[in-house]
Amino acid sequence: MASKWYNRGLEKMASTGYVNFESTSNTFEVALTRSTGYTFASTHATVADLGANWECSSTDYVRKALVGRTVAQAGGILTFNSSDPVWTTLTGGVAVKAAIVYYKGSTAPAAQELLWYNEDASALTPNGGQVTLQFSTNGIATISAT
Repeated sequence: MASKWYNRGLEKMASTGYVNFESTSNTFEVALTRSTGYTFASTHATVADLGANWECSSTDYVRKALVGRTVAQAGGILTFNSSDPVWTTLTGGVAVKAAIVYYKGSTAPAAQELLWYNEDASALTPNGGQVTLQFSTNGIATISAT
């Protein structure tokens, strides 16, 4: 599965002076999308652009902060990664399509900037127990100089 950039997210993460992905003073979160209700569009810029009924719903589902965030460069490729998010319990029957990573600079959805749409989440199978979103071995997303 692949990670896709939102246009604004790519522009922001590639520019100097934007928030530091590795800094613990900045909050980046991941939200899970339903199997229906949202279609990726690179032009979406903020959580408010996602519309209604896009996010998984379950009594035990919450958005997760990304921790252990890293940025590494090797061979002209900049890789963004974090620890794999874990939901202690996630009720079965919640069909997951993808994960959306965004910068939570504010509690207002119109100010929460979208970065990546990650299809690795489609492999999640909620079963009422612990569920881990395992990002690709290549990280959450990359930027290539070539």
